[in-house]
Amino acid sequence: MPQYWVTMTTAANFEIDRKANFPFSGYKERLRKLCGKVEIGDKLVYYVIGQHSFGAICQVTSRLYIDRTPHWSEVDEVWPCRFDVKPESVLPEDKMLDVIPLVPYLSFITEKQKQFRWGTAFMGSLKRIPEQDFYLIEQEMKKLLQGEVSKKARPTYHDQIKEMLHEIGQMEGRVSEKECRIDGEKVDVAWKRIEAGNPYAVFEVQIGGNFYEALAKLKHSWDKWNSRPYLVTTGQHRERAMEWIRGSFHEIQRETRIIDCEKVRELYEAISRSKSLKEELDIR
Repeated sequence: MPQYWVTMTTAANFEIDRKANFPFSGYKERLRKLCGKVEIGDKLVYYVIGQHSFGAICQVTSRLYIDRTPHWSEVDEVWPCRFDVKPESVLPEDKMLDVIPLVPYLSFITEKQKQFRWGTAFMGSLKRIPEQDFYLIEQEMKKLLQGEVSKKARPTYHDQIKEMLHEIGQMEGRVSEKECRIDGEKVDVAWKRIEAGNPYAVFEVQIGGNFYEALAKLKHSWDKWNSRPYLVTTGQHRERAMEWIRGSFHEIQRETRIIDCEKVRELYEAISRSKSLKEELDIR
């Protein structure tokens, strides 16, 4: 599983990296221990200080090494703790992603910071962020690259995963229903084999927060419909979910499947590619 990071840089250094096609990322000697936690395959989002904007996403391609060859604009700092990267998305200078509209939706910015000084969340040079924050940033950057600037409320990571589960069901020929009702409650997504039938698979997306409520709905669905319960969460919350399942919800422990949000995304993209390829080849 990759990790996700935000790296803070100046406008001048960002342009140097852009012109050099982002060969590597560098940090001060005092951050050597933190840089050592960065692994090959991790994703790096570039935040430009002063412009309040995200400008690029790169993938890490090497482990930490020390190199004191000057590269950036500072004459008194060479940023020797480095790892190689390769660019995945780079925004043009006139289409940088403004962070301010995203602040309410980024979970690595605390509620106190959002209320008073959100900019303090970007202090330092390198910060690990949750995967849902990364995917929100990545999605908005893709919209800019495609010339689509959304003025609507941005969907949460929870809603993105829920929509993917719904569409996966449809693409697989299931009767897929979002916000499926069960005795006054709603489960995120339910799949049926036929319209008039009961759901055979029920999904609850829970990214932190109240696992008890999500698991209670899954258990009720299992009790009433004998449906397979699927709890969808992130890797960092998996063990917490397991504690609840082994404890208060031990009755459905053998039946419940915990799915990582990233795996949902991978499945969605794989099925979408397969569907597009079949249409292109006119295979029915």
